[in-house]
Amino acid sequence: MFQVPHIFQISVFFKSIGLGALIGILYFFFIILRRSGLSKTAVVVAQDIVFFCAAAVISFMFIFEVNAGETRFFIFAGEVMGFCLIYIFPLKPLASFYYKISKNLREKAAVFFAEKKRKKSEKKSKKLLHKN
Repeated sequence: MFQVPHIFQISVFFKSIGLGALIGILYFFFIILRRSGLSKTAVVVAQDIVFFCAAAVISFMFIFEVNAGETRFFIFAGEVMGFCLIYIFPLKPLASFYYKISKNLREKAAVFFAEKKRKKSEKKSKKLLHKN
């Protein structure tokens, strides 16, 4: 039976922690979109599906590339640990970056929707003036 050296397993484990952290950072972008106030329930469901499909593809490609396609529990455990490190204990710069982007998106969305509403009301008023 083929034995995998322990040093290789440890190396793959630490790489999987890094991958989990990258997936956690990817998830932050989806959180930013949600907190911006633009997401309806259907959009949130679609975002979740896109995120989990992307995470699955990234994990599959990682396992295929790093461990020759052999799934091991420690790889998934490392990914979960890396994700939790980023998601549960976000670094202060990442959290402030998230807050600034979220605030900026909310402000831009408010301006965009206010402008859109104003144009729509102008069209209605023009139609009413032309009818009379």
